[in-house]
Amino acid sequence: MVTDLMLREAAAEAERTLLSLLPENNGEKHTFSKQFEENMKKLIRRAKHPFRYHTLRAVAVVALVMLVFGVNLGLLFTNVNINPHPTDPTVTVSTDPTEHTKPTEASEPTEVTDATETPTEAPTVAPTETPTETPTETPTETPTENPTIAPTEDTDPTEPTTLPNEELTWTFDNGTLTISGNGKMPQYKIDEDLSWGDSTIRLRPPWYSVLQKIETVIIEDGVKSIGDGAFADCANLINVTIADSVTQIGIQAFKNCEKLESITLPNSVIRIGEQAFSSCQKLKSVTLSQHLGTISKKAFYSCSALTNITIPDSVTLISANAFTGCDALTQITIPDSITSIDTGAFSSCKALTSVTLSNNLTIISDNTFADCSALASITIPDSVIAIGEYAFQSCTALTQVSFSDTLYGIGNFAFKNCSSLKTLILPEGIKTINYAAFEDCTSLTSVTLPMSLQRIDMQAFSKCASLTTINIPETVNAIGDFAFYECTKLTDIRLPDGLTEIGYYAFGSCDSLTQITIPGSVEIFDNNAFTGCANLTQVRFAEGLTRIGKQAFSDCGALKDIFFPDTVTEIDAGAFANCSALTEVVIPDSVRTIGSATFGQCDSLKKVTLSKNLETLPSDVFVRCTALTEIEIPASVTDIHYLAFTGCTALKVLRLCGVPETFNSSAFLDCPLWHVMFAGSEEDRSKLNFEGVPALRDATWHYNCTGAEILDPENETCSICG
Repeated sequence: MVTDLMLREAAAEAERTLLSLLPENNGEKHTFSKQFEENMKKLIRRAKHPFRYHTLRAVAVVALVMLVFGVNLGLLFTNVNINPHPTDPTVTVSTDPTEHTKPTEASEPTEVTDATETPTEAPTVAPTETPTETPTETPTETPTENPTIAPTEDTDPTEPTTLPNEELTWTFDNGTLTISGNGKMPQYKIDEDLSWGDSTIRLRPPWYSVLQKIETVIIEDGVKSIGDGAFADCANLINVTIADSVTQIGIQAFKNCEKLESITLPNSVIRIGEQAFSSCQKLKSVTLSQHLGTISKKAFYSCSALTNITIPDSVTLISANAFTGCDALTQITIPDSITSIDTGAFSSCKALTSVTLSNNLTIISDNTFADCSALASITIPDSVIAIGEYAFQSCTALTQVSFSDTLYGIGNFAFKNCSSLKTLILPEGIKTINYAAFEDCTSLTSVTLPMSLQRIDMQAFSKCASLTTINIPETVNAIGDFAFYECTKLTDIRLPDGLTEIGYYAFGSCDSLTQITIPGSVEIFDNNAFTGCANLTQVRFAEGLTRIGKQAFSDCGALKDIFFPDTVTEIDAGAFANCSALTEVVIPDSVRTIGSATFGQCDSLKKVTLSKNLETLPSDVFVRCTALTEIEIPASVTDIHYLAFTGCTALKVLRLCGVPETFNSSAFLDCPLWHVMFAGSEEDRSKLNFEGVPALRDATWHYNCTGAEILDPENETCSICG
C-alpha cells in the first residue's frame, strides 16, 4: 500500500532530482521547498487508485519545472480534484497526515493508515465531490502535522518526521557545503528504496549531485539536527564544523566518510544515531559531547584508525557494536555513569591493551570484548554479577582475570580460546561453569573452584592442554559432556562422593590420567566418558554404582586392573573395547547384562570369569580376544549370539555349564577349539546349531561335565572323563 508518508517523500525526491540536473552554481542558495511539498501533498492525497500516481508523477515534474523557472504555482494548486476510482476495493490511501506507526529499529519508513480503514472495504467517496471542488486544506490547517519539537532526552531519534515549518537552506561553494536556517534537517534513507508506481526511487539529500566534491561541511547556528544519511558516502569529506544548536545526529549521518580524520561534537548534542560514523576508516580523533546520554549501535563501527576516545560522564549506555573493529584503539576507560554495555561493544578491537570498567556496571554483555587479541589483563569490578556469552572469547593475550566476589554467572564461551590464561580462581557464588566457558585455554595450569559450585557444564575446560590437576568440590553433582576432553596433561583428578552424572566424553582423551575412582553415587555414566585415556592403568568402581556406560573406557590401551563392586548390574556395549593391556576380568554375579563388544579386541585378555546370573552373551562380546585360551559359560546363559567369540585364535577349551537355547552358528568362528566340556548329554548336543562352525563340529566333546573336571589341553585328556 502506498502511504501518505511515502508519497510525501516521493514528491520531495522528484524536486531533488530536478535540482540535481540543473547546472552547478557555486554559492547559489537552495531551499528545502516546504511550500511545494505541502501543495503536492494535498494533491496526492486525493488519489484513490494506482493509475492516478503516474498522472501525479507527470504533474510533479511539470510543476517542478515551473517552480525552478519562477512560475507562480498558485493556480495549479487552487482548484484541483482527481476523481477516485470507487470500483477498486484494494486501494487504500491515508487521509490522516498526523497518524504514524512507530518506525522499526532501523528507522524504516512504515505505512501510515487511517485508523478507521477496513482492508476489505472499498474507499468511501463523498457523493458531493466534483472535479471542480477546491481542497479545503491549507498548510496551517493541521497544527500537529509538522510540529517544531525541541529535542529532549525522550525524543526518539529514529522517529520519521516531516519537514519543519522553519526553512533550511544549503549552499555549495568551492568544496564547502553550508547548511543554514532554523529547524531540523530531513531524514535520508541511503540504504533503502521506495516504490512509486512501477518505479523505484531512493531518497537522497538534495546535494547528492555534488556529494563527491564535498570536502568541508559547516552546520550553522539554528540548525537543530543532522538528518539520517545526510552526509553518508562523502568520500572526500575532511572537515566538519557543527554549531552548538545541533542536538541530534541522525542514523548513518557520516557513514563511510573515508577521509574524515577528526570530529568534535558540541555539548548541545544529546544523541548520536546508529552507525553515525561507522566505517570512517581514517577517523583518528573524536571529542564527544558532555551531555551525550547514549552511544548508539555501531556508532563508530569499523573506525579502524581511531586510537583514543574519552567517554564523558553523561553517558549511561554503550550500545551494541558501538566500537567493534576499531583496530587502533589501545585503551578505554568506561566511566562510573555507565551501568550497561551492550553486545559486542568493543569486540575485535585488536590493539586494545587496557580497559578500566565502570564501578556501577552490573553485566558484561555477550561478545563485549571478544577477539580483543592484545588485552593482557582485566579486573572485574564488584558491581558485576554476570559475564555474558563470548564476552572475552579469543582474547589470546589475556593472562590474568580478577573476578568480583559478587559474580554469580559466567556465560557460554565467555573465555574460550584465551590461550595465554594461566591461573583461574573462581569466586564463591558461582554455581555453574557454563558451556565451553574456558575451552581451549591451552596455557591454563591452575584452577581453583568454589565450594558453591554444583555443575561443570559441557566442554567447560575442554582442550585445556596444560592443566595437570584439578580439585572438584564435594558440592559438584554433575560433570557435563566433554567437560575435560583432551586435557592431555591432566594426571590427577578426584571425583566427589556426591557426583551423580558423568557426561559423554567427559574425560575423553585425557592421555596423562593414570588412575580413577568412580563414586558409587553416579547414576548417569554416559557413553565414552573415559574413551582414549591412553595411560589409564587402574579403574576402581565404588560400592553403590549400578551401571557402566557404553564405551566408557574404550581405547584405554594401558588399562590393566579393573575392580567391579557387587552393586553393578549392567555393563553397557563396548565399555572396555580395545583395552589392549587388560589381562584378566572378573565380572561379579550381580551383573545380569553386558552389551555387545564389551571386551572386544582386548588382545591381551587371557582369563575371564563371567557372572553366574548372565542370561545372554551378545554379539562381538569377546570378538578378537586373541590371547584368550579358555572360557567358561555359566548355566544361566540361554543365548549365545553371533560372532560372540569370533577371532579368538587361541581359544582351545570351551566349558558349557548349561544347555543354551540359542547357539548361533558363527559364535565361535575362527576359534581352534580342541575340547568342549558340556554339561548336557550327547542328545542335548544334537539340539545345538553349530554345524556351520568346523571348530565346534571337529572338537572333542565331553558330556555330563559338572565343572569339576580338570583338562590338560596339551595332552587332550580329562582327569575325570579320560
